Amino acid sequence: MLASCSNLRSALRLLGACVSLVFLVQGVIILASPKVTDFSSFCQWAGDGVLTTVVGAAGVILEVRGGMDKVTRHIKYYAMNRIGLSIFYFWLGCFVMGGAASVHLGQTWRTVFHITGCVAWGVAAGDLLVAFSPGALASG
Repeated sequence: MLASCSNLRSALRLLGACVSLVFLVQGVIILASPKVTDFSSFCQWAGDGVLTTVVGAAGVILEVRGGMDKVTRHIKYYAMNRIGLSIFYFWLGCFVMGGAASVHLGQTWRTVFHITGCVAWGVAAGDLLVAFSPGALASG
């Protein structure tokens, strides 16, 4: 049971980092392909690109930090980390479902980001599950 909880935690961290990385890539793609016609569209393009790039990078950093001993060895830090990331991935899933990709990118990328949104919601649910699991602080 403890091994499966540890495997689930590792899988959630990996999936979370992948979702965040795809989000970061979305920002880079948006910034690399401006569709600017006026000041308002420039602001929308710049805001979407910078937001997705910064938030994606932050998600990767938070997943790496979430695997460090300081976090995994103390129930308070671990639960706060997983609950915070659960909220983060829920928001991220919502954002990619109706956010910048639908405005700036083509159908193929929209499909990729919709899949990413569903995975983000799965990670959000999984993070809540392991945040309160009895074996949450097992080694691994």
